[in-house]
Amino acid sequence: MDIIIYLYQKRDLKQPLIQSFPYGDDILVKAGLDVGEGRWFSCAPSEKGDAGGKRNKQASGYEGGKPFNRNARIFLPLWSRLKERLETRKKKREERRLEKRRARELDKVQKQAAVQIADFLKQLSETVDERYECRFVYTDDVRAALSPVNESENGSANGSGWLPELWRRYWHFPEFEEYQSLRWMKPLLAYAEGCHFVALGMAAGATAVVSACAAHMKSLRWILRDGEADQDFLDFLDDFYEENGLAVAVQTLEGQKVYARLLLETAQPVCVLDFTQEPVIPATGLAGGSVWIDFGSLEKKGKRIAAYRPDISYRSLKESWKQTGQNLTPQGKMSIIR
Repeated sequence: MDIIIYLYQKRDLKQPLIQSFPYGDDILVKAGLDVGEGRWFSCAPSEKGDAGGKRNKQASGYEGGKPFNRNARIFLPLWSRLKERLETRKKKREERRLEKRRARELDKVQKQAAVQIADFLKQLSETVDERYECRFVYTDDVRAALSPVNESENGSANGSGWLPELWRRYWHFPEFEEYQSLRWMKPLLAYAEGCHFVALGMAAGATAVVSACAAHMKSLRWILRDGEADQDFLDFLDDFYEENGLAVAVQTLEGQKVYARLLLETAQPVCVLDFTQEPVIPATGLAGGSVWIDFGSLEKKGKRIAAYRPDISYRSLKESWKQTGQNLTPQGKMSIIR
């Protein structure tokens, strides 16, 4: 049994929302976090500048438009240079004061967030059984806020890089990366509908997935990059034809960003089995009612399909975890597909 910790963003929370659900033979622990760039719940450095930012200047006679005498004509250039130096010194003192103020504020915020993160881990430990393997999953928005990978990008002058660094000190679970292992692809086949299929790309368990759908297939078109159709794949095609009486229409693509330029056009609904892990594949030409099963679980792809083709059902492992405890399964009742 595995334990998957699913970290997702949920607004307007005062503390993490932790829920545990059975997921087949595994356990899914969902943790809602109200986080953003440089912000852990309410812990965030102030974005405002110095409270005493307004300056009351007393204009000189010349600057105020008042008449000046002959001596002023002589000493005005000297006074201007002196005033400029005084203003520069004053500005530097102000900047040093603000920098110290920001540093004190950031230190306070970090200490508050550290206490809250430690408390979150304590609550999580009461849900997670350490006897089993635990792995975690970020949604894209939570990854942008917490992942140390973004530290160099977020470590700007406003101190927004402090949160990934702090998170790395406390968070030691390994990240889930087995989206395309056969063990985790098979549950998604419960969403495979219809009798016309299009397979995209190749993965270690792709042929096993396709074979599992063969019973109700009437057509299968398999689109690959040039070079992916190796001898093992050709042998599979021969065996597939002998066992199922179905000839696979194979199409190979050449060039760069081939899937981003691919135009899928179908006259009737199809079930797309996507093994590519490519973030952008146009779905504009698919017939309404089609199903897109993304075995790479790329959130950006799901959002694009939802935005441009809401009449196409997008499915992925991440989407399944997202819906657990919220929405209904294809059977219309709350259950976990095995």
